[in-house]
Amino acid sequence: MKSTLLAACVLIASPCATGSELKPVANGDSITGIGVYTGQGQDGSLTYSRIGEVTYKVVIDIDGNRRYVDRGGSPYWIFDRHFTRLLFRGVDLAADQRFALLPPGGNVAPGMRWEVPVHQTRTLCGFAEARYKAVAEKGPDLPLLVDGKEVKVPTVRILYETPLRCEGRPPWLRMEETIFSPELYEIVQSSTVNYDGLDRGPLQLGDPGRGWRLQSTTTGLMGK
Repeated sequence: MKSTLLAACVLIASPCATGSELKPVANGDSITGIGVYTGQGQDGSLTYSRIGEVTYKVVIDIDGNRRYVDRGGSPYWIFDRHFTRLLFRGVDLAADQRFALLPPGGNVAPGMRWEVPVHQTRTLCGFAEARYKAVAEKGPDLPLLVDGKEVKVPTVRILYETPLRCEGRPPWLRMEETIFSPELYEIVQSSTVNYDGLDRGPLQLGDPGRGWRLQSTTTGLMGK
């Protein structure tokens, strides 16, 4: 889906450095981004409204597990070394609720297709079984601030889709998008969208979805 989070991305008009200068986000670095709520325009296109800006310190342990810690010292996200969610929005995930965002091995490239391991996902009507099918394609070169310098970051876009079902209500389609930077080894944008049925039609009014958009990264030494 081409009109996802990019629809709301404001491109930087000034010249940007190339992605060749990028290094993976490392232990002690900080990332700053904004949360977004998902909406829908009259033409059916997705829209995104800003929730607020937040900065997390990235703590990567010897096993590669990644903790995103807020200013109060509490982790908001925890992923393993291959970006399987272990903690989401401050809530620990049981083993059967963990969403593996990357394919086995942790490397992703345009043209890859895979089935995400089946897991339970939280919905407004309780937990539902998610059987995501994932497709990776070339993503956009997105502008970010890296240590205060504007850089165009090459990305891979991953689209995941699954039908979901809860007792007492009709099934519906959930779509997730991750825009990932292999050079930064970091999630640049993400979103979750719930449709009111099994097609990409109107959104669910009660739970259309939300997302995250990275704006800048700062190395640990720069952040002191």
